[in-house]
Parts: sequence; structure tokens; C-alpha cells
Amino acid sequence: MCKVMRSNQPATRSPAGRLQPLLLLVLLSAVTRHRHAQALPTGAPQEACDNMTPNHQTHSQGGTGGYEVSHNMGTSYTPGHEYDISIKAGTDHPQFKGFFCQVRKENGDTAASAVGAFVNGSYTPADGGTRLSSCTPADIGVTHTTNLDKTSRSFKWKAPVAGTGSVQVWCSFVKVKLLFWVHVKSDVVKEAGGGAPTSPPHPVTTSPTRALNLTACGTSLGCYRSPDGCAGGDDCFGIMTQ
Repeated sequence: MCKVMRSNQPATRSPAGRLQPLLLLVLLSAVTRHRHAQALPTGAPQEACDNMTPNHQTHSQGGTGGYEVSHNMGTSYTPGHEYDISIKAGTDHPQFKGFFCQVRKENGDTAASAVGAFVNGSYTPADGGTRLSSCTPADIGVTHTTNLDKTSRSFKWKAPVAGTGSVQVWCSFVKVKLLFWVHVKSDVVKEAGGGAPTSPPHPVTTSPTRALNLTACGTSLGCYRSPDGCAGGDDCFGIMTQ
């Protein structure tokens, strides 16, 4: 009878077999690094509506990064009018992949202070790379839809109702996932007319004038006329009787 001999020694793996897990780890690492280098292609998520900060596993850079936020409102806006808002890359960082903008009351720090409404479809360039935000309501902000490099973007914004007060444009810019700037602001714009709700003026009522009978002047009435001797019509500035 033949006996099958079994070895207690562990099977050895070939050098190629030992390299496979290592190659997989390297590939996963490369994919992760590539994804970290990209802005979220669908735009800022709803969680960014309040603090306007991407959830990119790092802190934002200080300053503005050279990015510019401008508008054509001048020093004051008229409630209900539409204005152009523009964002632009600078010389330090000549492109950006992602952006998120709102117009907020001066010193506002949450989405609740966002005012006015961005006009859907009023984007330049009209390449489909911009959309309304994921906030509620959506038209309080605008964001990107692709992570391609951009140098500038423009949108129309409709100013809020009277009584809102001073406002500022707030934007965040993403160059790559781990390099971004938040709360890049425009100058403060005041509401035309001071920003306080106005009340209609009180109506002024007048009493009808009563014609004076001056025939008794000098007999039963003492009359004082200005100028002296006027006849009592339009030539008199005033008449007093007693």
C-alpha cells in the first residue's frame, strides 16, 4: 500500500505573487491622489451653504489668493434691480477649478443672511459650467458644474427688497482640492436711500377759505388790510377784521 506524504512546510509564493498586493496598493494610492487634486465636479454641496468651506480634509489658505470679486453696483444698489457680478483669477493663481458665491448682508456669516437672487441661465461664458447652488432656495448662490480650469465667470443678480441694508458679495475658490480660499469678499454696497423702510408722508388737508364781506368795513367792522387800502381780492396779502 502506498502512503501519501504531506509536508508541514508552508507553501512558498513566487516573487510575482508577492508583488501583486504591493502593485494594488500603489494603484490605489495614485487614484486617491488624483481625486484629491480635483474640485468636486458637480459644484459646492448643500453642507457648504453656511460656511462656504469645502470639505476637503484641510484648512483654507489665508488671504484672497489674488482672486477678485467685482460688480457694477457702484457704491449703492437699487432694490429689485439686476446687476452683474464677476469673479476672476489673479496673477498668483491664474486659474481655479471650483467656486461658490453668495450675496450676503454686511457681516453675515450664514446662508440665512444671503439676500437677493441669482438669475438662472445668466452666466458668462454660457458653456454650461455654472449652475444655481444646492442651498435652499437655490438662487441664493451660484457654483461650478465642471472641474476644468477657469479664469473668470460672470452672473446676474437681482437685488432684494427695500429695507435689506448694506450687502457684500462672498465667494470661495478652489484651485485644487487641497488648495482653496474662502470668504473672498467684494467691497460693501449700501442700499440706495439708506436702507431703512420708508413710510408714506402724512397727507396734508386744507380747509376751504370763506369769502369775507368787507362792505361793513369802517361802519360795523374794523378792518386792517395789507397792503393798506387793498380791495380784498388777490391784491391783498392779508385782512383782519374785528
